[in-house]
Amino acid sequence: MYSSKVISLQLKEVQRKKSSFVSTEPVGEDLYHCEAILMGPKGSPYENEVFKLDIHYPLEYPFAPPRDGMKHMTTV
Repeated sequence: MYSSKVISLQLKEVQRKKSSFVSTEPVGEDLYHCEAILMGPKGSPYENEVFKLDIHYPLEYPFAPPRDGMKHMTTV
């Protein structure tokens, strides 16, 4: 499926960039369900905050947005 290729390439790109602010990976083996961790940037009101996002991609991705959007799950 085209959508799984796009998601896989995007996940590899995030991992390749090795950002200290963003990480993402599939939940288990399901490419259509990912978890992302975002760190608040230094000098902002969100500094030292950690945000966990639960992302569900539809089969029509990237021509349709993630189902239910990206939901803020927790501030750790």
